[in-house]
Amino acid sequence: MNDHDHTASEVAHSLSRRQALKVAGGSALALGAGISLTSSMHAQAPATPPADPRQIVLPPPGVTLPSENITFRWVDSGDSKALFFRAYFDAFTQAHPNITFDYLGLPWTEIEQIVPLGVRNGNAPDVFQVPNTIPVAEAVREGWVRPIDDLIPNFAAWQAAFPPASFVEGVNVFGGRVYTFPRSTSKRGVQLTLFNRPYVEAAGFNPDETPLTWDTFRDTARKITEAGAGQYYGVIFGGKQVGRWEEYVRNLGRLAGSSAGPDDIDYRTGEYAYTSDGYLAAIELLLALRDDGVVFPGSMSLNDPQARAQMPQGVAGMILEGEFSMPIWIRENPDFEFGLTGFPVQGEAFTPVTYQNTATNHQWIYADSQYPEVAAEIFSYLGSEAGQLAFVSITGGSDPSIYASANQNAPLDERMRTAYRIFDERMRLGPDVRVRNPEASQIYLNLVRPTPTFGETIQGIYAGQLSDPRQAMQDLKDRYEAALDKAIADAQNEGASVAREDYVFPNWDPANDYLESDYADLG
Repeated sequence: MNDHDHTASEVAHSLSRRQALKVAGGSALALGAGISLTSSMHAQAPATPPADPRQIVLPPPGVTLPSENITFRWVDSGDSKALFFRAYFDAFTQAHPNITFDYLGLPWTEIEQIVPLGVRNGNAPDVFQVPNTIPVAEAVREGWVRPIDDLIPNFAAWQAAFPPASFVEGVNVFGGRVYTFPRSTSKRGVQLTLFNRPYVEAAGFNPDETPLTWDTFRDTARKITEAGAGQYYGVIFGGKQVGRWEEYVRNLGRLAGSSAGPDDIDYRTGEYAYTSDGYLAAIELLLALRDDGVVFPGSMSLNDPQARAQMPQGVAGMILEGEFSMPIWIRENPDFEFGLTGFPVQGEAFTPVTYQNTATNHQWIYADSQYPEVAAEIFSYLGSEAGQLAFVSITGGSDPSIYASANQNAPLDERMRTAYRIFDERMRLGPDVRVRNPEASQIYLNLVRPTPTFGETIQGIYAGQLSDPRQAMQDLKDRYEAALDKAIADAQNEGASVAREDYVFPNWDPANDYLESDYADLG
């Protein structure tokens, strides 16, 4: 957990068609990071960006803000983004002294507890991230969140500035109403092997020169563990965090040939890929690491922030992670010698990982927030190119922007740019049923993810609670197929023109980006 994180009990106390989609719809910490807080109250917004891209220059308010003293509550998953939000909120309060902020950066395991509790009790934060365990369509359906298209000033112009396909029905648009915006690009994710350079080099391997394969990954982990003699181990997992198990198997399995989208559906067949050879082989690799004795003991009790915080302490040689870990290490552990490469691959070749232009790190406005206009002002800035440049610059690129210019112009450590190059090399844009048929958004409003979930199933297999991985994954597939069939039937009963065949894209080649022309070829 980061130093700005809070426990769940503390938080509980403080809470006491396609084309149409393109247009539809603390100061000491900040100053210590070299961030300048500046507010601009002139009649015009700044015409040029500040000389220092880490400088926050607030435009004049576009909405009527509260005049009384208020506290605005914001919860997200913390980490490097906390640097930006603490700095931004300080700048906001400097410009509007009657508005203060209660900002909490939390591990996802705690967000999964406190956000549903807050909604249930009617006192959720004004802005929050929807837990990873809850489909966003469900949050919309249950009335947790509200649209933003009637809040953001000059909304049409603001929305039009985003790159194409930034707003997708069923992702951040529901029933034609825009609920949030893409703060980060989708071309990223938990697809990196971050490693302790001295440990890995002492094991006789240089990932900078030779990509890791599953065999060399295991061999390196064994040699690191042997050298550690109980003091450090080859690999560490954030095993308490269910979503990480999904990422491990999904991305290892897809690189190994199990072509599927980020929802685990193989769009060549329209079926879930849970029993595919690649997914099953990825599970076997995780179990082999466990049985090799190379995994840091206690990994199952660590959430992801806790696991990656152990790396600079020298307890493990490698961790399967995302780019967002690196700015934290660079800032807080400048003497830690680490490197990065992509996820290990099964052989010399790999299948690119499919992503969809749905973006990530969405923030949502609580439906019952008393101060939605404050959220609108924040979203307006954060969704602008100037706001994105400031965000990427202050956070060190931990969440690459959907604006290419922000990523290019931000002052970043070269290792961050290496991560971006890995994503460019290994990721391809895939098909999206919601782009093909916008009425499919109704499916996602009806889709109820069955339990145990994908991540819970993998966690149970690794922990030995499920003894037959193949049978467990078949059961998982059967339950997910049934859930999707039911959601489609429910959508049809509600008048949506949808079918299971919408999920089959016979012209999809996972090695190439799936473009507008490919949708057109479907007829």
